[in-house]
Amino acid sequence: MNETAPAKMDRHPIFDQIEKFLKNKTGVAGLIIIVFFTLAAILAPLLTPYDPNENALYEQLKPPVWAEGGAVKNMLGTDDMGRDLLTRMIYGARVSLTLGVVSVGIAFLIGSFLGAIAGYYKGWPDSLIMRIMDIILAFPHILLAIVIVAYLGPGLRNAMIAIGIINIPRFARIGNFGGG
Repeated sequence: MNETAPAKMDRHPIFDQIEKFLKNKTGVAGLIIIVFFTLAAILAPLLTPYDPNENALYEQLKPPVWAEGGAVKNMLGTDDMGRDLLTRMIYGARVSLTLGVVSVGIAFLIGSFLGAIAGYYKGWPDSLIMRIMDIILAFPHILLAIVIVAYLGPGLRNAMIAIGIINIPRFARIGNFGGG
């Protein structure tokens, strides 16, 4: 009998998936880019010497480093208020990352809970929950998000809630293993 066969069978399938992923150059490149931008967003205060909201009126509309008159001090230049554009982009990534994580978290928690209830109890709870999910899915996502934000009011917190609500049906459908 082959000595390596039992060792291969004892191995967890996740290692096969990781090995397969590491052979995919495009997937690895994508992962590196995602990790780079995520770390840049998380470590923004350590990476940037400027405050993203601080005005420097004598530094207005400076060109990027590769253009004539550009300086390494402001690699991507400055805006009309003299704020460093690279700093503002890195801090903006923090907002985008927060919005994505919180809105998906809301959708995941509520949707999985509703889907689990529908799948476990079957019958009328399943029908009621899934019909409500159908109603949410029937509306165009952007229109529903605008209605929710109009009702709750403007702001990042309300935008995260709206995005979370419109994505609840996706998780509810996945969580409802045996139902409709």
